[in-house]
Amino acid sequence: MDTTDSVAHTPLPESSEHASPAIIPSQKHPQKKNIFIPLGLLLCIVILLGCITVLVSHLYHPPTSAQKPLAKVIFRLNWLHSANFAGVYVAKQKGFYKAAGLDVDIKAYAENLDQSAEVGAGKADFGESTPIETLLSIDSGVKIKAIAAIDQISPEAFASLKKTNITTPVDLKGKVLGIQGGNKEAQAKYIALLNSVGLSKTAATLKDIDYHDTIDVHLLRGDADIVDLYRTDDTYFLDTKGISYNLLLPEKFNVNGYGDIIIASNQIINQKPDLVRKFVQATLEGWQYAISHQQEALAITKQYEDTDQYKDPKREAYILSHSAPLIQPTGGEPIGSMSFVVWNQVVNELQSQKLIGQSIDPSQVYTSQFIHQQ
Repeated sequence: MDTTDSVAHTPLPESSEHASPAIIPSQKHPQKKNIFIPLGLLLCIVILLGCITVLVSHLYHPPTSAQKPLAKVIFRLNWLHSANFAGVYVAKQKGFYKAAGLDVDIKAYAENLDQSAEVGAGKADFGESTPIETLLSIDSGVKIKAIAAIDQISPEAFASLKKTNITTPVDLKGKVLGIQGGNKEAQAKYIALLNSVGLSKTAATLKDIDYHDTIDVHLLRGDADIVDLYRTDDTYFLDTKGISYNLLLPEKFNVNGYGDIIIASNQIINQKPDLVRKFVQATLEGWQYAISHQQEALAITKQYEDTDQYKDPKREAYILSHSAPLIQPTGGEPIGSMSFVVWNQVVNELQSQKLIGQSIDPSQVYTSQFIHQQ
């Protein structure tokens, strides 16, 4: 048998015109290529139109910040750059001032410069002061007002070595009362403490001492029996050196008053109340943030601090942590709050000491209109 008969033959494709065409790989789905090209082109057109729309929108409707340049403001502090003003630096660096439309130039204390007079003359828009300094300036004719109280309780206190046994105003009798740098607040509070127990200022000796030395030096050297100081700052030297001391706190004997306050001229209050409100609100926001985020606030403060006197990070942390309880109001009031009761007591005390005239009206030396948010 012929073996070729058992082999299956595969038929060859017909060569006629009805034969199926050969399949070319590159043209496997030619109909989809025609769909993708117009869709891609359409997508490019949509993106291009979107970009043009955004560009035109910015040209005809620029951002608000471009429409209103930041208002330049000068804020004069009443001491050297340090954690004593942490809330102000926070307001600057966290953008609270900028968000309020302000460009704030924070200027440090300058020796022999009266910041109250500077604010009253319009050389600074705002200033940091104390109630007693402010009232003395108002009495001399400077047209200013307090617009917020940073310290609800004044940090001003009086320290003495433990061995002197000065714990109450009665113990001040016959003692030498040191006043650093002629601090008028210390003088007034010494006298108020003496008066609170029926003693006159002649019952003790008021003595001015150099404020360039630290409190421990004054006490150990015997410059005075008791010395005024800021309990949020100067006591650091006593605590870290293990010096035993007594601290006389005026508020415990009903000698009350705010600590640092913010002041503004009557003119700027009357003519630019919106600017004043923005400044006050941003500053108070800075202080609230600084109290709640102390480590971050200290890192921000480091960019400003006076590296000569305030280069010790432990001292800076001490200042802020000891300031916080004096700044935060009790009873749900916002930071910066002020009341007639406190101002009336301070005015009456200074008038009784004949440091200011009787014509000073407590209701006219401060305003709370900028403290509460609208």
